[in-house]
Amino acid sequence: MARIISLLIALILTPLLALGASLISFTGEVLDEQTVELRWRVDTPQGLASFEVERSTDNEHFQVVGDRVTAGGVDYVLLDRPGISSAPGGRERLTDMEQVYYYRLFYVLPSGGRLPASSESVRVNFQFSTVSVTWGSIKAMFR
Repeated sequence: MARIISLLIALILTPLLALGASLISFTGEVLDEQTVELRWRVDTPQGLASFEVERSTDNEHFQVVGDRVTAGGVDYVLLDRPGISSAPGGRERLTDMEQVYYYRLFYVLPSGGRLPASSESVRVNFQFSTVSVTWGSIKAMFR
């Protein structure tokens, strides 16, 4: 029985030992009315193939944001446009005026497996002025 437990522990810890990367920081900042900039830093990309970022509005149900970011350095940036959705005809439209978003980062291993980079998610208050949105709508009517 002890041998089985030792084997299970070894199987669980082996991918973690092969992973040389540690997350140093993971932050999110609103850049403008459409964009959130996510930045993270790892001490080394050793043992990583790429990174995946997920977004949620309730900090429980997450979806992958954009494409995987290939590992190859220590500093990374991903731009997310959570307040924009595609409208018919290929035009973009604003969807959320005020929303809190939660982001979490995952390591993607060469085998395709994923490991959370941190147990904490990053909270971003995505709020912008409805005055500029209204003015933009008025200008669009006269185009």
